[in-house]
Amino acid sequence: MLQAERLDASDLSTESRTRLMQLRAGMKRTSTLVEQLLSLSRAQNGEVGNLPPVESIAVFTVVKQVVSDLLPLAEQKSIDIGVVGNSEASIIARPSELYTLLRNILHNAIQYTPLAGKVDITINHSAACLFIDIEDSGPGIAVDKRERVFDAFYRIEGSDISGSGLGLSIVSAIVTRMKGQVKLTAATSSATGLKVSIALPLT
Repeated sequence: MLQAERLDASDLSTESRTRLMQLRAGMKRTSTLVEQLLSLSRAQNGEVGNLPPVESIAVFTVVKQVVSDLLPLAEQKSIDIGVVGNSEASIIARPSELYTLLRNILHNAIQYTPLAGKVDITINHSAACLFIDIEDSGPGIAVDKRERVFDAFYRIEGSDISGSGLGLSIVSAIVTRMKGQVKLTAATSSATGLKVSIALPLT
């Protein structure tokens, strides 16, 4: 990356600058893939003794952090992100796992939602469980593909969205570690779209 930055500061021809941009894009994709693979490995194989301790987490605080981090991506596509529900909900968990779980779902929702679309996040809880729904106005996922998308590296045919195909695999692995459930259904607030529903035990 350092060499690419040095090249960027030099006088380059149009063709060379195009190749440099392609190089930097490729490096970014590789870096993202490595990060996703590490996240998946930690979610699937991390020994409890090597993980940070669980703690009481204000769920709304983590959601706000995830939204803030992904807001530039949403703004590029003029996507409206709404957050509603119980702002007082809390859960005993590892902050990094909850953050990664929510970030992967929201990132996917933003990626697949078209320009000027919307993504809604709803937070609720019962006496025993936390419920988080993330619903988008994208193309949705066919019923017969909704289980397959949790497989590592699986990508829906015909999709022109770039990615590693690991996001939902990481989500599934984290939810399993947290003894929760994840379900994909059709969106209820738009004609198309996907609703990802997460249920996690509060303790």
